[in-house]
Amino acid sequence: MTQRNALDLIFTNHPQFHVVYQTYQALINAVTAHDPQAFITLITTYTPNGSVMDQVISSLKHAQKYVLNGVTSTLSNGPIEGLICKIKTLKKACYGFRNPLNFFKRIACILK
Repeated sequence: MTQRNALDLIFTNHPQFHVVYQTYQALINAVTAHDPQAFITLITTYTPNGSVMDQVISSLKHAQKYVLNGVTSTLSNGPIEGLICKIKTLKKACYGFRNPLNFFKRIACILK
């Protein structure tokens, strides 16, 4: 069974899930395409239907200013967070180094 067949089976048995899935896909497309107008249109035209997506859209409306900043900006702190995680893991592995210079040399190796 393909993913599309599985989705079609779910959509026929649970029509409410189809609306939630379409909203989810539209939200993902608006964010990944950095399209603030599509995002605003999505959260303003959404009609509540008693699903979990109602709470998601409500939260997005509440934080609309901040979410729009993320949608319009291509900047991310992901690379820095990844580097911090590597350094913390190295710090745990190198616990007990007598010379901190060796620890800093290992960090320099990670940065390359």
